[in-house]
Amino acid sequence: MKTPKKSSGEHSPLKTVLWVNAIGIDFAGCVVAGYFLGDFLQSRFGGVFWILGGLALGIAAGVWSAAILIKRFTGA
Repeated sequence: MKTPKKSSGEHSPLKTVLWVNAIGIDFAGCVVAGYFLGDFLQSRFGGVFWILGGLALGIAAGVWSAAILIKRFTGA
C-alpha cells in the first residue's frame, strides 16, 4: 500500500510536537537565564528593578529565539 506523498510544506506530527517543545523549552530557558542575570546584577549593584529588567530581557530573548525557530520550521 502506497502512502500519499506530502507536499514540501507538511511535517509529520511527531516533528511538529518536537519543534513546539523545543520552542517552549527555549523560551523558558531564556526567561530563567534573564531572572538569574537580574538577580546577579541586583546582588552586585543593589536596587530593586534589576530582576524585572532581567526578566524583561529574558522574555525578549525568548520571543526572538522562538521567532527564529518558527522561521526555520516553516521554511520562511
